[in-house]
Amino acid sequence: MSGDRDFESLMTEALTHPVEGWDFSWLTATGRLSEDRCLPWNYAQLVARRAKTSPDLLDLGTGGANDWPP
Repeated sequence: MSGDRDFESLMTEALTHPVEGWDFSWLTATGRLSEDRCLPWNYAQLVARRAKTSPDLLDLGTGGANDWPP
């Protein structure tokens, strides 16, 4: 089945490119990941809107020195 073969080849490729921290440069080099691509949503805005009405906020591993709490 070609779908299985595609999955296996992607897994093999991913396992040969170790990711350390938030360095996904091997994906950006292939054009499969772009930090410049416009998304129809904004993570920070979505969380900030919900955080205002929540008595608690737990940030689990979203990485880096972000501006949290907003």
